[in-house]
Parts: sequence; C-alpha cells; structure tokens
Amino acid sequence: MFFKQSSHLLLLLLGYSLGILTIYKDFIPLFTGNTLIISLAVCTILLAYFTKTRTHLFWVFCFLASFLMGSLRMEIHPSQRLFKMLNHEGKQKNTRETINPFSIELNENKPQYYQFIIESQLKSNGKHYRYVAEIHPIKIKDCTSLTNNHPKTKSIKKVKVLLSHAKDSLKKALKEGQVGIAKGYLNIPSATQLPRGFSYNNYLRTQDIHFTFYMSHWKKIETATTKYTFKYRSLIADRKSKILEKLQTTNLDSAVIQVYSALVFGEKTMLDPDLRMAYQNAGAAHILAISGLHIGMIAAMLLFFLAPLQRLAGGKVLSITLLLFGLWTYAIFSGSAPSVVRAVSMFSFLSIAWIFNRPMFSLHYLAISFFFMLLWNPLVLFSLGFVMSYAAVTSILLGMPLIESLGVPKNKYVKKVWQLASISLLAQLGVLGPSLFSFHQFPLLFLATNLLIIPWIGILLGLGIFTGIWWAFSSPPNLLLYVLNKGFLILNNTVEWIGAQDQWILKNIYFPSSYLWALLLLTLGFLLWQFEKYLKPKSWRYFLWAIMIFQSIVLGQKIYDHKTNEHYIIKSYGQITLLSIDYKTMHYFSGKPLNKNTINSFKNNYDIRKTIHKKWSNNYQLGTFKIVFPKIKNNIKGPISHVLIDSSTRVYPSHFNPEQLLNTKVIYSGFYPTKEMNTWEKWAQENGRLIWKIDTQGFYDFKRDISP
Repeated sequence: MFFKQSSHLLLLLLGYSLGILTIYKDFIPLFTGNTLIISLAVCTILLAYFTKTRTHLFWVFCFLASFLMGSLRMEIHPSQRLFKMLNHEGKQKNTRETINPFSIELNENKPQYYQFIIESQLKSNGKHYRYVAEIHPIKIKDCTSLTNNHPKTKSIKKVKVLLSHAKDSLKKALKEGQVGIAKGYLNIPSATQLPRGFSYNNYLRTQDIHFTFYMSHWKKIETATTKYTFKYRSLIADRKSKILEKLQTTNLDSAVIQVYSALVFGEKTMLDPDLRMAYQNAGAAHILAISGLHIGMIAAMLLFFLAPLQRLAGGKVLSITLLLFGLWTYAIFSGSAPSVVRAVSMFSFLSIAWIFNRPMFSLHYLAISFFFMLLWNPLVLFSLGFVMSYAAVTSILLGMPLIESLGVPKNKYVKKVWQLASISLLAQLGVLGPSLFSFHQFPLLFLATNLLIIPWIGILLGLGIFTGIWWAFSSPPNLLLYVLNKGFLILNNTVEWIGAQDQWILKNIYFPSSYLWALLLLTLGFLLWQFEKYLKPKSWRYFLWAIMIFQSIVLGQKIYDHKTNEHYIIKSYGQITLLSIDYKTMHYFSGKPLNKNTINSFKNNYDIRKTIHKKWSNNYQLGTFKIVFPKIKNNIKGPISHVLIDSSTRVYPSHFNPEQLLNTKVIYSGFYPTKEMNTWEKWAQENGRLIWKIDTQGFYDFKRDISP
C-alpha cells in the first residue's frame, strides 16, 4: 500500500507546503529573503554532513530544507512582494494595524487612467460585467494615476485587478485579450463583513489579485502589442465563445446548455445558482468541474482510436505523443484549472514511464505533479479545487489496495459496481475535511448519485466532445442535437430529484479549522501505521497517538466554544446590526431580521442553534461597552465607549459633554458622507482617534484594540 519512497516524498512535500503556508500567513515575520537564503545554505551543509552518519537527522534536515525552499519560493513570488509592500504602507499611514489598512497613492482630484488587457471573463454580477485584467498606469497631461511609496522596492509597473463596468455602458462584454485605455478608480477589496465568514479579499489574494477597478469609460487600442500568452488565450476564448453562441441558437434546453458548457468546455459562468445547488446537494458538484474523471474518460476514448498505431514500428511512442497532445490541448481549451492540469500532468508522467518501461507508481507521479504545480505557482496551494483534487486522488491511490485486501467480488459485473462504489467512497473520504470546512453540508446520497451518474457521464462526455468538434466546423444534424438534449435532460432530472431529498442532506455542520487540522493529523497517523505495520509489531501506537491528539483538539475546541462571549457590529445586505454571541445563542439588534444567508453563516461558523432578534435602539450596554447610535439628540449619560456614525446620524460631537467622549472609538459606515459624518471624521482626526470604516475594513470586533 505504502512504499518507503512514498513516505519520503510525503515528508518533503509536507515541508515544502508548510513553508509556503508560513510565509503566506506571515507566521514568522523574521523570515525575509536574505534570512531564508542563509538558513537554507546552513541547512544544506548540515544535510550533506549527516548524509551517511545519522540517517534520522538526515531526514530531519531534509524536512527543514524543503520547508525553507517552500518559504523562499513564496517569499520571491511577485504577489507576496506586492502584498508586503501594501502592508508596510498601510502600517506607515495608520498608527494601529487594521484588517485592511493598505492604500495606494491616487490623485483623487484628477481622473485616473490605466492601460488594461483582459485576462479572463468572470460571471456577471447583477448590473455589472466582471473580468480579471492586468493594468498599468499611464499619464495623461499631469494626472499621475499610480505611484510607488516604498523607497526600498522597485516601482510598480503592473498589477492584476478585478475589473468591472456597468452592463449598459457596453453592448457586449469585453473579450479575453482585449486591450484598451480605461478611466476609473483603483480600490483595495473590502474585508469580510461577517465574523469567521468567507473573506472575498483573501480569496482574491490567492488569485494574485490585490485591487478592484471600476471602469467608467474606456477606449479600445487597435495597434496595441499583446503578449503571446494573451494572443493564444484570446484565440481560444474566441473559438469557444463562437461555439457557445451557436449553442444558444439551437433548440437545446437552457439547463442542458449550462451543464454541457461546464462539462465539456469548463465554462461554469453560465450555470444557474439553483442548478448548481442541486448538483451540490446531490453530491455531484465534482461532475461540473473538469477533473481526473473527465481526463480519464477522454484518455480512454483517445487510446481506443489510437490503438491501431501501436502495431506499427515506433507506434507506441507516436500514439502516446498524439494522446498527450490531445489531452494538453483539451486542458488548455477548457481553462487549465488546477484539477485538469493535475490529471493531465500525472497522466503524462505515467505515459513517459510506460514508454521507457519504468515502474509506474502512481503515488510518486502524483507527488511530482504536486511539487511542480507549487513550484510554478505556490498560490494554488490555497485553491479549494487544487486541494480537493489532490486529496481525492491520494485517498483513492492509498485506499484501494487496503479495500482490495479485504476481498474482491469474482463476478465481472458485480466487480465493476464494487470498484466504482469503492472509488466514490474513497474520494468522498479524501475531500471530507475540506468539503465540510468550506460548504458545511454532507449529502448522504453521494454514493447512489455516483453509481447512477458516472457511467452516464462517460457517454455524455464523449457525445459532447464529438458534437463540439462538429460545431467548430459546421452545424451538427438535428438527430445528434436531439440525442444530446435528451441525454443531458436525463442527467439533470436525476440530479435534481436526488438533490431535492432534503432529509438526506446534513446541513449547517459546524466544522472549524481546528477540526480540519485534527483530521489531517489523524490521517497522517493512519498512514504512518500502515507504512510501519509490516516492519514494527507495535506500529499501531502511531495511530493511537493520532486518535488521542484528534480527540484532544476536538475537546479543546468544545471548551473554547463553551466560553464564547463575543460582540460585533456588522453590515449585511446594507443593514447595520449589533451582535452578541454566547454559546450556541446569538442576540442581535437591527431594524429588520437578518438575511437567511447571514443567519446560516453564523450557524455554520459558530454552531448557533438559537437566534433572538430585538428592535433597534439608540444606545446599548454590553458588559463594559456602551455603544451609542446618535440618530437624534438624546440625553445620554455616562462615558461612551463606541459611537456609530452613518448617513442617518443627525448629531454632532458638540452635542455631548467632552468627558463622555474621552475614550470614544468612532465606527463609520457609508460611502457617501453627509455633513454630520464629515464633522465626526474631522473631530476624530483632531483628537487623534482612529475611525473604523465598516464598508472597507469589515466587521467591528469589540475585542479589537484601536484605542488612541
């Protein structure tokens, strides 16, 4: 099940990944480029010294060397360097560290102009089109749009942004590779508005995006020179969009077009939210993301058609070359998602080993592809698709030998069903931790879904690719479109029926990050036991220790949750709300009840079982905190710890006694300041107070120390 070399690879990859994580999260601030280079040099010398003398120390220093290599790779990544520069500038301009203190010097009194190139189009949001774009500043007259404030770093030449514009400003969305000059505003993404909730600005950072840019006007550049990368991506996107446009002109059902586009072309921006949720509830969301399942089916089809070539002299090499060319072409055409690149790269290593008659240990090639992907872009480590893809395949490769050792059915047809069920079960176990942590639900019918759908997917995928190729040259016959439509309707109806069985879906599962780490340690303990059980009779102790650590972490989290006593001010769906959270109970004060999605977020992240809504008031006393919402003049007595200012405020600082505002913190909400808001902001600046801006800095935690 588990080779000695596999454990060594696991050790090195674990160290490399932890190094990337350490720098990304800034766990050790002293780790800089020079420090890491010196540490790596010292570690390499010690590694060479202990190579033949002490084996155990040799592997310790191997782990440290891989850890330092991962740290250094993340440290020199352009995204990390930009992030640190912004972090430094934010701290220089604010006397206290905040959630999002970063800023770029912009001339707010004059227009800001940038040259942009569209990298990819995202799913449109309401009234806006959205894209990932690369921009760099230009000067028009004396308008400097972007400047560098950090004297120790090179000037910023270009940045990746989340670009958006109103749909009514253009007849059609911009295409990939489009170049132009834009007028607009560059901003830092807003921080999360919900405690322990999804952080969109952190997600953008994992995509190497640190800014948002709203484009009010733009002009196309006809003669702009474009990178070769963008040229071929533009060509692929154009070809794909033409096929999808032809799809819209047919009589295919709307839901069929959406699933077909996702399954064959990797185009998920067209998916309806309800349809996506149905697949998620049925445990079939992985079908909509092109991954190893799809690549394996495509490889099987290509091998079938290329099999006659292997009878020729040199046909083995020729067939594999054509196979890999076809797979990599499809990977690029479908968007080069991490799961696709993982599957194709792993298959490439296996194919090359087969050509040279080398041992084909799938786990080793999986580890090699994992390393090269992190080497190319360490940010993919924080991609959920990347993590779940490798977790599922690793679980299958390690678990299948263990299951097969228990016995295999002899009947050919029963064996096929047994293998499919085993693979589905192992894949689900592999992604259990990341899935519960991210989605907080578990579909109990996932096994039935996979047994019913996966055989059907192979037929639809082959038919869909064949139809897509036909569409690239001419219109396919109506009979083919009819069969395609009926096949996908059966798939959608089956998934929607299974997804509608709410009684078989466990929802609002509380699974904090501590449980995720505990599950990882438990898995490592199990793997260590499996590796050592043939060598040491008492190797079960490793697994026993892992179980004890797992239980300790879970118990510690339970104790921590039982002592929960937290207070927040949040802004959700445009409404300001004061929250008080105790163990499994949440009291909140607002004008209207909170949105259902907001309530579910707190249920998932705080294990809330009871919510109590109370009407809005002008002041509250929460423990030692006195919070005031000065909408109108009111006789409020005693010291005020916090004052919330928004567009409805009609009170000035002069309406309070100076003694009441000696230690007052100002919480500010609103993008369009009123006269009262400007007065409070000026008062805070004159008195050396920091203002917490909820719209950009996120929710306010009363435990946060921003006192002057």
